[in-house]
Amino acid sequence: MNCFGEELKTNVFQLNILIPLIEILDVYATLKEEFSPDEFCIQLFVKEQPKEKCKPYFNPVRKRFNNVEEFKGLSVSVRNIIIDLFMNIVRYIAFLEPISKDYLDKQNCRNYNDLHQIMVRRMLSLVAYLLRAETPNLFHEKGCLTFEEDFVEQNLVLPFLEATPCLEKLQEHLKEYVRNTKVPKKELTTPMFMNVLNRPKIRLKVPPATPEDLSVMKFARQIPKTNYLKPSMESKLESLRATNRMNALNLLKDANKNAPSCFQRRKDLDKSVEREKPRAILARRSIPKFKPVEIKQTVASTLRECARVISVEEKEIKRLKALTEGGLDPASILKFEEEKRQQQREEELLRIQKKHLLALLTRENAFTAKQSLLNDVKVHAESVRKERQQLYDKLERWRENHNKEMMEIVEKCHEIEQASREAFNAMIDEKKQKAAEVTEESRQLKTQLMKQREEETQRKIKLIQEIKTIQSLRALPFKDFDPTESSGLGLLCEMSLAEVCSISVKQLTVNLSF
Repeated sequence: MNCFGEELKTNVFQLNILIPLIEILDVYATLKEEFSPDEFCIQLFVKEQPKEKCKPYFNPVRKRFNNVEEFKGLSVSVRNIIIDLFMNIVRYIAFLEPISKDYLDKQNCRNYNDLHQIMVRRMLSLVAYLLRAETPNLFHEKGCLTFEEDFVEQNLVLPFLEATPCLEKLQEHLKEYVRNTKVPKKELTTPMFMNVLNRPKIRLKVPPATPEDLSVMKFARQIPKTNYLKPSMESKLESLRATNRMNALNLLKDANKNAPSCFQRRKDLDKSVEREKPRAILARRSIPKFKPVEIKQTVASTLRECARVISVEEKEIKRLKALTEGGLDPASILKFEEEKRQQQREEELLRIQKKHLLALLTRENAFTAKQSLLNDVKVHAESVRKERQQLYDKLERWRENHNKEMMEIVEKCHEIEQASREAFNAMIDEKKQKAAEVTEESRQLKTQLMKQREEETQRKIKLIQEIKTIQSLRALPFKDFDPTESSGLGLLCEMSLAEVCSISVKQLTVNLSF
């Protein structure tokens, strides 16, 4: 942020320093995630290494610049100043971001591309913003948010105050540059109006030539015969109307055939209507024939007629001569126009009269059709009433039959219900009887079981008593039986069981030997 460099005391607020610096900052903003500031400067300002044959050399930093040769043409001192400024800006980015945001808010300019496009004007507005009286206080306030107060005063505020004269000089240079680069306004073009409508009219001194006889001329091609024929659209429309009418009649016949009986017309009624229709037509009387009346002319009337014809012929001859000589009779033109208008009026009146007569005919036909339709509707309504009455009678008979059937069904239902009720009562009685028998049998079985249980308990009690007696006997002293031992009564003839057995065996053997 110093106004002068450390090695060379040079004014850094110059266009040849600021414009490259702004371009470098723009490119670094896009590549700051890939390169550090040192790597970015090395890629930009260090010379390219010689390319090997198989290894292509790619420099992403230089590819982002439009004119890299301008940076190569800078002197070493200017390049060092740009690098120092760039490193200081990157170092104090946390301090400069709120300052730039405040500047953009004041200038209503939030698009940095616009700032780059009109760089000189934006630099002028930036210098004016920095030369305000509030800027040092803003620097101190924003700097204290990230750095210590002493550091802010020594490295940010004091260098900025020392650089104010340089900024004033830069502002003057920029204003002069803007004045010199102003594009002069072009003069407004005056429109030249074309002299087309004001041309002098050339009047012919000679009367116009007589028209040629077109009947003598030979046309290049024959006139098509279609010019003398009526347009085919009317015939096509007539054919389409006829086909539509036939289709409508066929649809009406199909509808009458497939319609229900109450909507169908009877043949006898149709015949009666057809018979009644010709009666309504009145017979015309024949027009009486009169003999043609012969008008007898006198000599005076014939002479007057001849004089009139001769005068008309003379007038026509004069008119033709005047036409052949190239003259023009305006009275004849007016007369022809009047005759044409009269003819058009007569044709219009005839057309109106024709339309009126057609309207009367259509009205008469509509009236007769309406009357016939009303008669048909009346006959049809009468037939519908009769059919409705027949349907009502049938419906009444069907209701009576239905009521009878329903009464029979109700009686049958009552009988079935009574029979089912009786069967239900009988079933309940039978179930009660069976339940009583089952309860009696279960009571007897219970008594037998009780007796068996008592007998079993008595038997178990006896067994327990016997077991107890046996157990009590076991508690007495018991001596094992020895057959060789005598009774120990002290008699002379005492012998043991073994001795008795041996003596008896000996006697038996002796007896057997004898």
